[in-house]
Amino acid sequence: MNRIGIACAVGVIACAGAAGAQTNIVSGSASITETGQEFTYSFVMQPGSVGEGTLRVFGLGDYSVVPPSSETMTWDVDGIASDVGFSADAFTGPIDLFQNAVDQTWTISAADMAAITADGVFTVTLTNAASVNFFVDQPEDFLAFELTYEIIPAPGSAALLGLGGLAAMRRRR
Repeated sequence: MNRIGIACAVGVIACAGAAGAQTNIVSGSASITETGQEFTYSFVMQPGSVGEGTLRVFGLGDYSVVPPSSETMTWDVDGIASDVGFSADAFTGPIDLFQNAVDQTWTISAADMAAITADGVFTVTLTNAASVNFFVDQPEDFLAFELTYEIIPAPGSAALLGLGGLAAMRRRR
């Protein structure tokens, strides 16, 4: 393969790698305790998001099954996207007065995800309402989240993909 062919192959492979988005997932979890009803998670990531994000919040605790309720939680991502949960269909499993399983997903707009990830640093905060009680006999109570969104690989990653493609092409000959 001549030098022009090699340069073209590397360029094409690098551009193809840069055009493809990668799924990025950040997550966190904490036990609900007597002193801990606010959970804050900070992330340093590659900047940039190329679409909507999905926030899934799930847990087990003293959450009311009848929304709107004072026994709920709020979420906030970087002061840009936030909401109060949970809706009636978020409750899973048997319903109890003091301990319920919850699982709900929200969509965060592409514009909000772009703003959230623009500087490569963001914070996710989950806050239980004061009426979400802590019960000593239920130490398994927790609150967790997963934030999923698409990013474009960094130029360095694209270059590595290009070099890998070049090595594969060279090996074939």
